[in-house]
Amino acid sequence: MVVRSSFLVLVLLAGSPYARGQGAAGKPEPVLLVPEGLRPELDGALGAEEWRDAAEFEVGHAERVAGRLRIKRVGRDLYIAMTSEVLNPYAVNVRLAFLDPGAKTEVVANITPLKPPLPPLVLHRRRLHGGGEQRVPAGPSDVRFRFPQEGGFSFEAKLPLDELGFGRQASPYLFSAQVWELRLERCIAFYPSSANPAFLVPGYMTLKPGGNQGWGLNVALPTEVPVAQPALKLLEEIWREEEWRRVGRVGAAPPVPVIDPFVGSRDGRRRDAPLAKVEASLKEYWKQYPDYASFGPALLRVQVARNDFLGAKDTIEALAQRYPPLADTGFLLNARIRTLRDLGHYEAAARLLKQHWRTLADSVPGIADLRRQLEALSQDWVLEQQYRAQDAENDLPRVVLETTKGKILLELFEDDVANAVANFVSLVGRKFYDGTRFHEVAGGTLAAGGDPNSRDGNAANDGYGGPGYMIETEISRRLHMPYTISYLDRARRKHSEGSIFMLSLAPLPEFDGVQTVFGRVIEGHEVVRRLEYGDMLVAAKVVRKRNHPYKPVTRRR
Repeated sequence: MVVRSSFLVLVLLAGSPYARGQGAAGKPEPVLLVPEGLRPELDGALGAEEWRDAAEFEVGHAERVAGRLRIKRVGRDLYIAMTSEVLNPYAVNVRLAFLDPGAKTEVVANITPLKPPLPPLVLHRRRLHGGGEQRVPAGPSDVRFRFPQEGGFSFEAKLPLDELGFGRQASPYLFSAQVWELRLERCIAFYPSSANPAFLVPGYMTLKPGGNQGWGLNVALPTEVPVAQPALKLLEEIWREEEWRRVGRVGAAPPVPVIDPFVGSRDGRRRDAPLAKVEASLKEYWKQYPDYASFGPALLRVQVARNDFLGAKDTIEALAQRYPPLADTGFLLNARIRTLRDLGHYEAAARLLKQHWRTLADSVPGIADLRRQLEALSQDWVLEQQYRAQDAENDLPRVVLETTKGKILLELFEDDVANAVANFVSLVGRKFYDGTRFHEVAGGTLAAGGDPNSRDGNAANDGYGGPGYMIETEISRRLHMPYTISYLDRARRKHSEGSIFMLSLAPLPEFDGVQTVFGRVIEGHEVVRRLEYGDMLVAAKVVRKRNHPYKPVTRRR
């Protein structure tokens, strides 16, 4: 059964908030009889045999047909499919609304092919007339996509009616479909629409019982629990955390973190970020469900949180190859530029940003700040290379940090910040750092250690200890480039540095002029990248120093 929207009128419900306009008088209301039949195998291909007897109709705007929708009920499941050869799947959202006038409830299924980090399927149920909105777990549902190389997309989705709370009553309910462009937040296609050109707006059609069993209570309800979709469940959890971070609602309990790159003593509790487990799950599910594009951005975020910038680069390339519509979007270009920056390729990142400036300026917040940062980093890196060439001609002190992940060799900038280096060498010589732990690891940013409080098992005091004295901050020509070591000055008063240090994993210009950079990693970069919260600094040893005492000038705390 094929129904064309240009010949349909808008359904008007007396007193309904969904009445959009007055259709042509005397026209029959659109009615969809949902048939029984074969159960579609979800693969995104819209196989003809599986969708036999399904109701089919067009989604368009005015005379432009944007795609075709199919709907079919099999048992207690509702199957929905759409195909389009003209819509770009990036930032397109298909909203399917199911309205039950009798129960005064509505369920909206948001199906999004390629809009990281949104999961591919999100369900909402709400009571009409101000009754509030409730998220429905999408785990028992399912969705599959196909992305042809030449453009467009298709998808198939299964929605369990019992999970949605629909299909038990004998009375009809209403259905509508809308296609939204997410970046501009505007509706670009819908079904059905009014037959009157003056009312080219989304409408609702009547979804009536079909066949002998229909939707009524005489339908035998299955006793088995709907099959859970662990991939959707994981994406739901990740997106819920992402929304919490973005909105930050005051007074509401945050979700259990799935990806938390900031771990340690900030909240007074010790916890281990389960990032290795999450990364393994994401890779497994992305292999099993290659049409869930949301796994790529989620994996990218985990890899940055684990300081795996090379892995992040590979994931970006995989996203561009698997989903060509994403290749030149602001999302992926921004990710590529930031990864190049984190790998130290500042000029390449700046060139890529300049090449795609128009796309990025229109779609990426804060891109102007990134552009200025890259311009400054390109110049700073040239100077830093000159400084390192000068360092190679001198006998600068060196210290080995032996950690539970391996050894890190540091070279200390005595010629630039003599007192800071004297302090560090002195503490290492006293075995002050032996047995301390890395009490804070901010993924993609830094790893902090050197606090004697980290030995006592009380996370609440981590990050606030020291050697019993303080030293003045020394500002020099050395900046917070990747793999530098500096003192962590929590108070930012330029005289509160002591023993706590941080190893930078990316450029951190926000700390320049605030904290003392006193050395850099010359061996063991991969060890620094693997450091995690709670890893131990087993021992520190001076392996080279100049022939003079290392006694810092200090002040009382």
